[in-house]
Parts: sequence; structure tokens; C-alpha cells
Amino acid sequence: MKALEISHKEFLEKFEKSRKVLEKFDLVIGIARAGEKPGKEIARMLGKDFACVSFRKYDDGMPPKKIYDEAKLVRDIGTEVELKGKRVLVVDDFSRTGETLTKAKELLQKKGAQVRTLAIGGQFGDFVLFKTDLCVRLPNELKGDE
Repeated sequence: MKALEISHKEFLEKFEKSRKVLEKFDLVIGIARAGEKPGKEIARMLGKDFACVSFRKYDDGMPPKKIYDEAKLVRDIGTEVELKGKRVLVVDDFSRTGETLTKAKELLQKKGAQVRTLAIGGQFGDFVLFKTDLCVRLPNELKGDE
């Protein structure tokens, strides 16, 4: 299966081009599983706090197969993170339709956050580092635990 291979160097170059805009966020939230590690790395590089939510629509295969008709919330952010009035950046590895990012954005907006979304690859999101229709293969530094 064809995929866009992204090196850590390429990721860092794209990130640096977006740094000034991304520094304005108070909190980074990764969408588990595949968006968790890139989200943590972005939060670390920005010096921001990190949290995680989990939705499920696809399995873990390559290419992923749809297992639900719509993204289902599996793990909420909980009440330990204050979101009211916070500027939140939601990160996922790939956005095929934008649905998961949209669901996360809606969930966090209901909790009072100002939310923007970032996909490492894909076509959908307020920010997309690598515009592509191909699945993305992240470098080891950004891969979650398999």
C-alpha cells in the first residue's frame, strides 16, 4: 500500500514554519492512539501542557478499515483539565474526512475551550502539515506504542 513516508527532519521543518501560530495555544490535546505521540511532541516543543482524548472509527490496519459508521468517543479528557477559556490545539496523525477532528473540536468547545485542529497529514483540519490523500507513515520519534 502506498503511503507518504515522513522523516523526523521533514516534520520538524513543517512544524517550525507553523511555530509562531502554534505558540498561541495554551494546551495541546492528542487524539489517541496515533495522534497522541505527535501531540505530545508538539506540546513538548511548544512548552505547553498535554492531554489526550480517544475516538474510534477505524481499526489499526494499513490501510485502516472502518469499524463504526461515525467516530465514537472512547475516552474523554475528564474533569482534571480546566478548559473554559483555554486556547486548545487538537492533534491527530491523519485526517481522512475531518470527522474525528470535528467531533473532538465540538466536545472541547462544549467544555468552554477555543479549539483549532492540526493533522500531521491529510486534507482536513485548521492546520495540515502535509497535504496528501495517502496514509502517512510517521518517523519512529512520532509513532505511538504499537
